[in-house]
Amino acid sequence: MIKKNLASLALAFGLTASFVFAEGEFSVTLDFSASALEVEKSGNETNIDSFADSAFEDSELSFSYEGEKFGGVVTLGLPDANLHLIMSEDDLITLASFSELYGWIKPFGSIVKFTAGIFENTDGIADYTDDIDDFDVGVFILGDGDEPFAEPMKYFSAALVDGFLTDLYLGPMTVQLLFGPNLGKKHMASEIFGDMSPSIEDFAIDGRQYRLGARVFAEIEKVGTFALMFKTFQWPKAVMEKVFLFALDGQSDAFTDLYPNGMPGDFMNYHNFGAYADITAAENLGIMLGYTGYVFANSDSNVNSPLFHGIDLRATWTGVEGLSLSTHNNVSFAFGSDDEWDALNSIGAGNSFFNLYNAVGATKTLTDVLSVNAQIGNILSKISADKQPTALQTRTRDEFWAEAKLIASVTENTQFKAGLKLALVNDDVAGSDATTTTTFSIPVGVSVNF
Repeated sequence: MIKKNLASLALAFGLTASFVFAEGEFSVTLDFSASALEVEKSGNETNIDSFADSAFEDSELSFSYEGEKFGGVVTLGLPDANLHLIMSEDDLITLASFSELYGWIKPFGSIVKFTAGIFENTDGIADYTDDIDDFDVGVFILGDGDEPFAEPMKYFSAALVDGFLTDLYLGPMTVQLLFGPNLGKKHMASEIFGDMSPSIEDFAIDGRQYRLGARVFAEIEKVGTFALMFKTFQWPKAVMEKVFLFALDGQSDAFTDLYPNGMPGDFMNYHNFGAYADITAAENLGIMLGYTGYVFANSDSNVNSPLFHGIDLRATWTGVEGLSLSTHNNVSFAFGSDDEWDALNSIGAGNSFFNLYNAVGATKTLTDVLSVNAQIGNILSKISADKQPTALQTRTRDEFWAEAKLIASVTENTQFKAGLKLALVNDDVAGSDATTTTTFSIPVGVSVNF
């Protein structure tokens, strides 16, 4: 029923908007992805699931309008398909959230552009992801739970996100300025806590987060695009304590053990800065090279914060008709220091974090209707924490995956995808037996655009 309601809503909204916004370009897109079958084997345990998380893109319903002077996007992120087995339709609708909700206007022609809302802006940074189900450009950072790393997210990637963005066009140069108060608590809480996010009432404690950011990029004809970026996201201590308590399953005693004298500082900042170059001088070849620095700083000058580094190299080659080849490589690393304040994710003096990510993808057009895509990738993460008595442990995690899929353009506006994916994860934690997990899945997806 929920699928029928969403489809009806998309159709009605599309027909109405086609009259209201007749002079511009209006579109509606419905993307749905799931794993039709997933088999996971770890040690002597084997789990079989259907309609699990997809290996393709997220499921979402998106409306967009692109006019000469104004436009906007509304994207509703849909909950995982497997949740329909255990949740009511009302609960599923409650779980849905806006992953994009913004509008823009150009009141003075092509001189300035104002954007406001929930968005992820990567202007000036090449994104060669046509052949790879890929990560953002940025820093692979320490993660929570079973993974010693987390993919680049909005807090430590090269994107300017959420708030009020001003674009100033100065010939070949563009200056972007971001001011972002906390526009959407539910949207942000879901990013921080995932599917298990607490209620908005619990999260809306005293203190307000805000974002500030700037990017300058220049487009040089027949050479490429060059960009510089800085952004910061400030959290008051009360909110950060809430995040730490959530990560500790609400155990206040465990929090006190980490901070017997209380958490230092009055606020914390996610600082990000970087430089990026997209070289397009060679025919049929695009090369993107970027550096991102990230530090989670505390306002208390008596404590330290490690500096994380992320180096990205992306490339796409289209020298053969009907064939595209892409690669994405990232090296991220950090070194611990004395007096680190983040006791939950501390590396500690004399210790280090290292992550190496490599992926290659290829897409081949077979006919006007069919094409095939294949990709392989590997992530090697290592935390050296022999000298750290608490928090993180010495750990090595190696993940390899291979995927192939068939892409069928059923109609001009409808695309269907089906594939096979194999993933192998070896996790070795100091003091424990190494574990190997093998996962085989059959991801499927459909995209409808009109």
